[in-house]
Amino acid sequence: MIGKLYSYLQFHEFFLKYNIIFRQELVYKFRENGYSTDYLFDFSIATDIKNSTYRTIYIDQPGLGMSREYLIKGLEEENVRHYFNYMQKVAILLGATPEQAADQLKESLMFEIRLANASMPREERRNATKLYHPMPLKDLKDIAPFVNNWTTYVNTILTEDVIQVGTIFMIKLNHWDSKSIF
Repeated sequence: MIGKLYSYLQFHEFFLKYNIIFRQELVYKFRENGYSTDYLFDFSIATDIKNSTYRTIYIDQPGLGMSREYLIKGLEEENVRHYFNYMQKVAILLGATPEQAADQLKESLMFEIRLANASMPREERRNATKLYHPMPLKDLKDIAPFVNNWTTYVNTILTEDVIQVGTIFMIKLNHWDSKSIF
């Protein structure tokens, strides 16, 4: 099922530095309920950049709520303060008290800032070679041991609906008669 696995982020160091406990059971529940699982790291399948005949699992830094370049400056950055204020206003609209919104979202923002600091700058990401680190799935446990069993994780995240990409097109194509295809 898996030919190669790619990763560049030093997950292990990040998790140790910030004493993060990865709760994969919660990720499984998100996936089971149809939610994204790309909060702590991006997990996707795409064409291998050096061999287009392969489909590859890519593990990469997550998307952030705003540009990394702003976030790494912390709350001193004006745009980060605006982002934080926006987060609080949305939480209040959804029923949080101003105190709850300020306390809980500050903790959330500080975590996002830590993720930004662990992420690779946009300029360095332009070089695809810097992002290309093939390895077998079994070796991922050495750089990212916070996931108890990577094979179980991958098999749980990659449910059958992931494989059904493009099914509408295939169904429509199936209803054409052979003369109309060519």
